[in-house]
Amino acid sequence: MTLSFHVCTPIFFAYTAEYFPTRVRNSGTGIAYGAGRGANSFGPLIVASLFGHFGYNSVFIYIAALFAAESLIVGLFGPKTKNQVLM
Repeated sequence: MTLSFHVCTPIFFAYTAEYFPTRVRNSGTGIAYGAGRGANSFGPLIVASLFGHFGYNSVFIYIAALFAAESLIVGLFGPKTKNQVLM
């Protein structure tokens, strides 16, 4: 799990800025990170519930499914950044 966090997190943090034009990049990235931090307040509640009802394997499956969904969504719907000029 730690390896997944250390590999995926920096990649997605660097990529998030690409969603926003240069003139609002800092504000857009800050708002996106803030919303993510707010959503993270519910994560421990979900993990605790899964662990309490189904055991630790369900927690690993849940987190792996979230990483897979995030990667798939960004890969399919995220803006392509290769050979793009900054605006």
